Amino acid sequence: MTTTYMETKNRSIVADSSGLISLLIDTDQNYSKALQIANDLSAEQVTVFIPSEVLAEMLNVLGKKFGHQQVVFFVESLLQSIVFVVKPSSDVAREDALRIFRTTTQSVSYTDCLVMAFADEHGTVEIFGFDDIFRQRGFSLPGRQRQAA
Repeated sequence: MTTTYMETKNRSIVADSSGLISLLIDTDQNYSKALQIANDLSAEQVTVFIPSEVLAEMLNVLGKKFGHQQVVFFVESLLQSIVFVVKPSSDVAREDALRIFRTTTQSVSYTDCLVMAFADEHGTVEIFGFDDIFRQRGFSLPGRQRQAA
């Protein structure tokens, strides 16, 4: 029997391309940490939303580095997991992201702002991503608040 999205909706997390790239590339400095997080989330049957813009960013970055065929293989294997679900961003999330983008430093991308707005919209403080801005804005890697409790 296949587990559906609705059956796993006990907790949601938002993924950033930094977390996904670390998970897919075994030479990445955060690969081990990303793999452990993904394994834990899979065991817990948690839903990890990938905003569609994050998927596009990840495909572009990895496509340039590894070629389209390899990246398609990476992404197809990622999306076969019931843990990861690609979801379009809402108009509200995009507008909120623009407001965040307006007030952040030049080093922060619009996509990072969208990830934070998407997380706010979905009521989560957990972002599967390794960018410093997430921690600075009060978000955490999945599992951090449970370990502290």
